[in-house]
Amino acid sequence: MRWSSARAAAAAGAPGGTVVRDEIYQVEEDIPGPAASDVPRGAALLDFDGPQGPARIAAARRAFHDRIGPALGQTPGLVRVLVLWQPETCAHVVLNIAVSLPALAALGKAVNATQLLPGEDPALLPGPDRVAINQITAHRQGVLR
Repeated sequence: MRWSSARAAAAAGAPGGTVVRDEIYQVEEDIPGPAASDVPRGAALLDFDGPQGPARIAAARRAFHDRIGPALGQTPGLVRVLVLWQPETCAHVVLNIAVSLPALAALGKAVNATQLLPGEDPALLPGPDRVAINQITAHRQGVLR
């Protein structure tokens, strides 16, 4: 999957955030939610900039698999979660897609309500570098299924 990146443009010195190259992301997780068959109306894009060291990557993957993913999967209104990994820069992008903007807010509350697991180090889990919340106004049938 190609994902154009303003971060890549800034690194290349492009003016005004112009995208000058694509970064290739691997789909690390693709999880349909309880509302997978519903029409998506909101999306949250969370950027976790690289480079991330091996300990931080392992902590983030454990947190997602053992704590965050299960909390998201039980939250009504979730259409899909995509976790994208950029191996060259060791960055992650998480895309949460939901049936509405209030459903996106509920996803954030569900994640923030989770308790750290035994052995999780909060210093290795600083949260996203950027979050963009977007309303989806048009949807091509079958694209997210």
